[in-house]
Amino acid sequence: AKIDSMPMEAAWKESPISQALWDYLESQDLFHAERPENISGIKRIRIRQWNQEQEILVEDEETIREVERILQGSAFTDVSGCPYADLVYLEKQDGTSMTLQFAADGCDGFILGDYACYTPGRAEWDRMRNLLGMELAVPADR
Repeated sequence: AKIDSMPMEAAWKESPISQALWDYLESQDLFHAERPENISGIKRIRIRQWNQEQEILVEDEETIREVERILQGSAFTDVSGCPYADLVYLEKQDGTSMTLQFAADGCDGFILGDYACYTPGRAEWDRMRNLLGMELAVPADR
């Protein structure tokens, strides 16, 4: 099974790789899988857009909760050809963090973990980017 074109659950079911091997790869930091529903408890969001020198820092509680809600509601998608160049760091209250790679153009998706691409849908994506103060590098045709 080709892992980069299906959600983790399907890869685990259809792949000749056993669950124990997946667990081993993750434990050795060779592969990392995340799911949008695990995005919670964020206290700070740091954003590095590839075409901007200034880092964006978001600490407003209301904005953070709304971004969490949007990200948690995202669905797995197969969006290829998009430049996932904007880095979004979610710093959690428990001291852990998550890194997302946002599409830097008009694509409405982000990479979570090592390979999986998710989208909250066009309207929620545009709303979230606006909440975070993120500019599009090159607007894509929609």
